[in-house]
Amino acid sequence: MNRRFTDDRDRVEDFRGSFLVVCPECSRQATVIHRGSGANSQVSLTCVKCGHSQEWRCASSGVMYSSTLEQYEPGQVCIGAAVDWYFHLPLWLQRPCRGEILWAYNVEHLNFIESYVSAGLRQRSRDEEYGWSNQSLASRLPTWMKSAKNRAEVMKGLAKLRERLV
Repeated sequence: MNRRFTDDRDRVEDFRGSFLVVCPECSRQATVIHRGSGANSQVSLTCVKCGHSQEWRCASSGVMYSSTLEQYEPGQVCIGAAVDWYFHLPLWLQRPCRGEILWAYNVEHLNFIESYVSAGLRQRSRDEEYGWSNQSLASRLPTWMKSAKNRAEVMKGLAKLRERLV
């Protein structure tokens, strides 16, 4: 428990490269991949189990931040729920934990959450340009996940998510 976490100001947007999702055709693990940036970005869904593939088409500019799926519109980038940002498919890495849903977009996101939750000491430093910032993913994790009293149960949940990767 002497592990230390230093907030490097990773943002949720830093984990948008790929999402592990439930395939809409066969219900097995599929991948949503985001390539490029801006007007040149491409997003595709592929499932190696059944061969399902699909391209995402942007229908609305801007980004919606909401944990309420009912507000998600097709063709809009939506962040905040246990779904991918583009197709809004359920994440492969999710499970109940402490009356909430514990989820991760991909292996890198899972590693980040494990590193944060397992740390006995969590450090943030002041940005020289902007001062204290609330945009880092570490500052945005839910309180129930950050609480030391929930650490053991959250770590067990994260271990179960890691088992789904096999």
